[in-house]
Amino acid sequence: MLPEEKGMTREEYDRDLMNFLRETNPDFILLAGWMRILSSLYCEQFGDITINVHPSLLPKFAGIKGDEVHQKVLDEEERYTGTTLHRVSAEVDTGETVLQRKVLVDETDTVESLRQKVQKQEVLGFCEFLERR
Repeated sequence: MLPEEKGMTREEYDRDLMNFLRETNPDFILLAGWMRILSSLYCEQFGDITINVHPSLLPKFAGIKGDEVHQKVLDEEERYTGTTLHRVSAEVDTGETVLQRKVLVDETDTVESLRQKVQKQEVLGFCEFLERR
């Protein structure tokens, strides 16, 4: 991946990233643990082949990330959580859903235990997505 230069705007970084992607011409771009919001310019050019993973069953808990999602699941006493693979779009966590995998929330679950269960399903979700291609 490209190192981020200090002081670069999102658009500057994304332009460098897009130039790199044009050179490599990938079939798909999988974002796992990607904590950057991509610019609309990036989304216009590569959003259809860029698949992001989100640690909830979108549209629930869109716009929040990581352990914040798992805490919200516990706070709202959700019976299920999971993971969503979706195409990247200019609006955060609103791209077309390509796959969801559910996880049962146990009454003994903690943020840590939910994170572990969901991350396992994220990996399996990426595998399932790629097997379908």
